[in-house]
Amino acid sequence: MPTRDEIRQHALRRLRRLNAATRFLARPGLLAERVNLKLAKEGWLDRILAARFATGGASSGSPWPALKPSTVKQRARLGFAGTGPILVRSGTLQDAALEGKTEADAFGLTKKLKDRAAPRYVGAARPASGRRTGPPKRPTTSLGSGSGTRAGSAITPRR
Repeated sequence: MPTRDEIRQHALRRLRRLNAATRFLARPGLLAERVNLKLAKEGWLDRILAARFATGGASSGSPWPALKPSTVKQRARLGFAGTGPILVRSGTLQDAALEGKTEADAFGLTKKLKDRAAPRYVGAARPASGRRTGPPKRPTTSLGSGSGTRAGSAITPRR
């Protein structure tokens, strides 16, 4: 037969466990964060991404849209299979997604792509004659409804 002290210790242990469970119910964000951390640690997001690339998005319920005819022609011109796999040419995007860092918080899982140099396709695009080949021109911004002109950093009203 357990002693009074043993009964008391057992009751205190159960009360502590109940208190810990109540904290999770009172703060659902804490529980969500723990679940997301576990999912990230076990590599679930990596498995989901790998399945999406392998099935062309079909593993998420619906496949990615088919490539437009212009994209199929561009891929063929660059030496890749014309119709697929979608989102995979050199494998750089897929590798960056699968090798990137997974972060978790109470709101979900975030995948930071592994940074690396973008692939270069030699001779892919040549500007047509007369086209601008430098960096894009900065767009002009209207700072009002046409009632003023921009002079330096101040707006001067028209007279």
